[in-house]
Amino acid sequence: MGAVSGRYVIVVEESNWFRAPGNRFPVPVAVVPLALAPVRAALQERVYRGAVRIAVRKHGPVITDHGNPIVDAWPPDGFDAACGEAELAEPRSRHAMTSVQ
Repeated sequence: MGAVSGRYVIVVEESNWFRAPGNRFPVPVAVVPLALAPVRAALQERVYRGAVRIAVRKHGPVITDHGNPIVDAWPPDGFDAACGEAELAEPRSRHAMTSVQ
């Protein structure tokens, strides 16, 4: 959504902060259902391993309160958190974002 919107704001409470994302746990990404394929393609283009998180005690994917599936994004080896944040904030080509349907 951030790549195709004029302004995108993410609010995170302090208890969710961690020093080095992707080292032990994947980076959770809540995805609007219609954007699932383009988001997964964008993660793959950036060499992230992304998979929809599957629930443990129910059938199907983990869904947020707003009805969005969670994609667990594992950064590539040698991940640098500062560079990774800047890379994920930078939209790639519009063709890459719209060609996967």
